[in-house]
Amino acid sequence: MWEKKTIRELPPPRTIKIWHWLCIMLFVFVCSLLSIIFIFPLQVNNNTLFIVILFCITSVITGILFSVRVFTYYLTLEKVKTWDEQIKFYDKQWQQWSMQSLAVLNSVIITPLNSSIDDFLTNQSEMKCAANKAFSFDNNDQNFYLESYEWIFANLADSLELIDPKCVLTVILFSFPGEKTEKENLIRKAYKLINGNLTIEFFHESTLSKEPFNFDTLIDDENPGLYLIITDNTETTESSQFITALLLANESLYENRTHLNPQSYILRSMLTTENEYPAAVAQMHEIQPEFSVIKQIWYSQIDQKIVTKIQILLSDYGIKLNESDSPNSHLLDTYLGYPNKTIGYWLVLAFTAQAASRTQQTQLMATSVVDKLLLTIVTSSLNNN
Repeated sequence: MWEKKTIRELPPPRTIKIWHWLCIMLFVFVCSLLSIIFIFPLQVNNNTLFIVILFCITSVITGILFSVRVFTYYLTLEKVKTWDEQIKFYDKQWQQWSMQSLAVLNSVIITPLNSSIDDFLTNQSEMKCAANKAFSFDNNDQNFYLESYEWIFANLADSLELIDPKCVLTVILFSFPGEKTEKENLIRKAYKLINGNLTIEFFHESTLSKEPFNFDTLIDDENPGLYLIITDNTETTESSQFITALLLANESLYENRTHLNPQSYILRSMLTTENEYPAAVAQMHEIQPEFSVIKQIWYSQIDQKIVTKIQILLSDYGIKLNESDSPNSHLLDTYLGYPNKTIGYWLVLAFTAQAASRTQQTQLMATSVVDKLLLTIVTSSLNNN
């Protein structure tokens, strides 16, 4: 879950009660009376002066005390008001932090079954069940990789043409260790075929990593960032093979370049556990406004009981999923085969991003990553843009 500092509200100032001040006035009157009698014994013929002095002393002392009380009351009230404004500002900043996003400029999915987003949105009832199967490409030689990268850049070409030539394209490649140089050369060669003019920088991530990729490092980057995340899951026989490509831009880049026309937006993800996910869902509902308009759920490697519980939580929050004839929840493992436990979430994310773009509706991705639960909202537009 996201860690949020708990800021306690200041207690409101105690109200000024007339009954208390009548008692204080009476007490001051009695003390003044005794003091005058003891210090300045007066004759009977000076009763008028005695009464005037008594009431003057009582009024002055009570007035001073009451003025101090009123001053401290309004001082405390202003302090509480200022503190409440600071809490609201902090909550607003925290909400803005949670709503920070990566813009999806374009995406490509390559699978052995040639599955597309249209299959799930319009023809899911006709798709064949492929659970517990591991599908592979016919061949994984250099020609296959080159053709795959050419296909990726051919689909991304229109989006890349909108980018300032001075911008650097950061390619984050998820692949098996030991393939860095070969894959880099093939990607550069494929990029040249579309006459690309951006400088390319490579970062490599292992498909065997035991920790999920940290999206926040891209979201929190204050410098304009253009990222091409290529996930190459073609060297395994233990799960269904696939290649995905997501062309992403951080806020520093897409906010200043409105012509980029993002297809969808990936909000800050929630990483939680199976024990804490109800509280995590509640937290997302509290601070991510887009959570309230979720229409479909895309999930993988998650027990159906958890998905059902999430749907119940959404219903409790008054969130209605898509009520059309098409399903409002999609288990990719049923149709794409056995998932990769470490990088399979990239495939789910690519489908979710394309679904948000195609339907113009907010989607929820739920998947398991190395025994942790990853929840991500993908939306077609941002209300705060």
